[in-house]
Amino acid sequence: MLNVFRIKFVHTFVHSFSTKSSKNAVSLYLERARLIDRIRISLRSSSSDSLVTILNDPALDSFVVANSLKSAPSPDSALSLIEALKKIPYFTHNQNTLYALAKILAKSGDTRKLKALVNGINSGKFKNVARVSFMDQMQLYAAAGDLESVLCVWHEWRVVKKGPNVESYNIIMGLCVQTGKDYEAVKTFSRMIDEGGIPNSRTYTVIIEHLLRSGNLDPAMEVFSMLPPMGVKHTLRQYSVLVDAFCDSDRFNVVKSLLTDMQMDGIFPNRGMLLSLQRMHDAGFVEETSELIKEMLPDSRIENVKLASDDYHDGDDDNDGDGGFECTHDDAKVNGIKLKPWFDPSYCWLVSLLIGA
Repeated sequence: MLNVFRIKFVHTFVHSFSTKSSKNAVSLYLERARLIDRIRISLRSSSSDSLVTILNDPALDSFVVANSLKSAPSPDSALSLIEALKKIPYFTHNQNTLYALAKILAKSGDTRKLKALVNGINSGKFKNVARVSFMDQMQLYAAAGDLESVLCVWHEWRVVKKGPNVESYNIIMGLCVQTGKDYEAVKTFSRMIDEGGIPNSRTYTVIIEHLLRSGNLDPAMEVFSMLPPMGVKHTLRQYSVLVDAFCDSDRFNVVKSLLTDMQMDGIFPNRGMLLSLQRMHDAGFVEETSELIKEMLPDSRIENVKLASDDYHDGDDDNDGDGGFECTHDDAKVNGIKLKPWFDPSYCWLVSLLIGA
């Protein structure tokens, strides 16, 4: 009887604790989300004083700042947020906020400020912030389009660590392809093989993109087709660039085959493919594309859904946390500006937790 009582007591205690914890987590999330939305609105206004007032909030922390930076409408507005934070004495940057800023500087191509930030971090200017790794430095400078800086970091890395790092070669090859340096891209690939590097999926993505950019669509398709027998999985990026290239060449039968293979691989098209799929649909391939287009577009019954975001994204297919709905609370509407509410997909577990409670 006593054991039964203890079990019931423990079950009640755990249930109560989990319920309170989930409510506290939801409350914290909503508080942060409201502040992020207020900052996003302020970054679209001309008054810097209002931004400082908004930042002087107990809910301000590195999580709020990092996600506000990612949601900034432009690099300049993100930098204005950094400047405003200097007037908030109790706020200190951490690795998340500084890395968010570094990505914005990289995407804007501001190599000078990016280098200053990286050097500041690596010199210990910011407490409790780890050095920017060689890999991260290469990725940042590559995003900025600075091949010279990428190679400088790479050579420095090779002095410290002997042996090839496949992803570092991929970064160099990818940037060479983007900048039209075909010879350098091929030379880098050959060097990787000579030094014992084993090409991975990203390596073949770069090769496919290189062939497509030079107009060699069929060779690109041949490389793509040989990957599964080699034990290399297809990626969304590979499908995306191939679909776009063959749609641009009006070779829709190849696109049809790619879409079939993509479904068999369990890969769903990203929003970047929408324009290509619509072109294919208009060319008469209605049955092959209708369902995919329908899945990618917002439900017409929901009036306040937008497909594209007006925020400054940090690129690729990753969602930076901005949801697809317009804000409805007052903090998200200023001077006629309406924004979709900020949303962090990683917090979806809170919903299921509350339902389970």
